[in-house]
Amino acid sequence: MSLEQVLADHATAIRELTAFLRQQHAKIAPAPWTGGDTITAGLPTLTLTAAQPPVSIIEETERAAPEVAYTLPALQPREAVAEPEVAVIEYAQISKAITTAFVKDRGAVVAALAKFGAKKGPELKVSDYAAFLAELA
Repeated sequence: MSLEQVLADHATAIRELTAFLRQQHAKIAPAPWTGGDTITAGLPTLTLTAAQPPVSIIEETERAAPEVAYTLPALQPREAVAEPEVAVIEYAQISKAITTAFVKDRGAVVAALAKFGAKKGPELKVSDYAAFLAELA
């Protein structure tokens, strides 16, 4: 069976179902009211009376609300807080310190590098620069 045939069969089934549902609805649905005779038996009688004049809620609220005045304190400028200056150590300083110390005592430079897990100066971590310089001094 081809796809086109299946779709055609489903379309036919939907049309038949729609026609059946319309017939069932026509059997149970009341006819639309045309404004003719109405059934009033057993229904309560409603009596309309004149509306009362509107009451202003705003006036009542305004009388009951106390007056409150808010005053904000004047803002004072903050004093500038001086941040401590941190000396930034560049690798050029490390390289110069290694070269200078290497001439004097090669073993001390190798031991200091090993202490920080490095074999050469470029292998040092930036965070270890200050401690390495203190170790060489």
